Amino acid sequence: MKNLAISDLIDIYAPMLTDKQKEIAENYWNFDLSLAEIAEPLGISRQAVHDTVQRTEIFLKELDEKLKLMEKFKKINFAMDTLDEATDGEAKKITDFVRKTISE
Repeated sequence: MKNLAISDLIDIYAPMLTDKQKEIAENYWNFDLSLAEIAEPLGISRQAVHDTVQRTEIFLKELDEKLKLMEKFKKINFAMDTLDEATDGEAKKITDFVRKTISE
């Protein structure tokens, strides 16, 4: 089974990847394609896809160790969920607005 945490890191750090890294990473982790399924349309070997997957995973983990955006994202979501549960409808409008703004 592929690491779903890497899929989350791709969502956060995709702009830091090259177009090819992003395409391969999304196909591998988000769409669960095999190395061969990714390699064929790109005209590269399965080994090249494998190497890119490995390097991209290491890059994403190292980047998150430095920037800690995943941890911050989880804290924000927890705070938003807690606020949603603890307050009236007016606060829900605010948290919905913040969630929408963050996801854009």
